[in-house]
Amino acid sequence: MGLTKKGKGTKWMVLTDRNGIPLTLLTQSARISEYKLAIPTLDQVSVEKRPRHPRKRPDALCADKGYDSNKIRETLRKRRIRPVIPKRRKKGEIQEPKYNKTIKHIYRFRGTVERTIAWLGWNRRLLIRWEKSDTIYQAFINLACIMICLKRVLL
Repeated sequence: MGLTKKGKGTKWMVLTDRNGIPLTLLTQSARISEYKLAIPTLDQVSVEKRPRHPRKRPDALCADKGYDSNKIRETLRKRRIRPVIPKRRKKGEIQEPKYNKTIKHIYRFRGTVERTIAWLGWNRRLLIRWEKSDTIYQAFINLACIMICLKRVLL
């Protein structure tokens, strides 16, 4: 899951595939916490695998430590999605949790998500929000996602 990028007064969350192609995007106010947006963003996924049978869930969800909560992990497991979220250190611990070493080979794909967020960040109009209308701002975000998809498919 590609996570948040903050614009001026706006927060957007991107869910990407392993190649960095945006699958869905959710835009909300910057006052809402990031982990509260994770499940609604996941609910928007619909990838056409076979005609008339869209795939609604990924096999695994890769997120950063900001999403390390039991609520998110339980919700993902109920949906049969493997959470690949590193655990935070507990207060006073010096070493990383052992779980973080076991997911290291999958967590390395997190870089493609960060790359997609950086590609969206190239569009200055998204980082500095000048539009007063939410629909116009959402249209520019959608246009940026379309441009990323076209670049990935055509090049």
